[in-house]
Amino acid sequence: MSVVFQHWNIDYFKAILSAAADEGAELKAAISQVGDPIWSMHKKKNKESVLAGELILTFYKSGLRPKIKTKESFDMAETLDAILSSNASRELYGEYLFNRLVIEAWKNSAIDSLNVDRTEFIDLIERNGWRYDTGNHYWIKARPAALALFDSE
Repeated sequence: MSVVFQHWNIDYFKAILSAAADEGAELKAAISQVGDPIWSMHKKKNKESVLAGELILTFYKSGLRPKIKTKESFDMAETLDAILSSNASRELYGEYLFNRLVIEAWKNSAIDSLNVDRTEFIDLIERNGWRYDTGNHYWIKARPAALALFDSE
């Protein structure tokens, strides 16, 4: 079974993931489907704070009903830093990053403690050396000043 959606509210993720686990379905894949966000007037007006695209959650009914342990806390800044550090590309969609953050919290049994404030989310990305490209609607890793001298305009 696959579920396709996108939202800032973590409660939707928790409801879908928990209901599937309660019925014996394992999360097998979580794919961010980010297309051309230009069609979204809401995205154009609010840029980095609006999620466009979709998350595709795919489940396999194994029949196992794992007991879901809940961790007290989830370090969003540390997890975001790890995701950004491991990204090989200089471009990154905020939707992809947000979805990875939620899935990491789920895998670490900490989704109940994940609380994502849009402003804090954006601030954490910027503190990691990324800037939002309003023309292309994605985040770009800032290049060191010495390397930027060799970029063509």
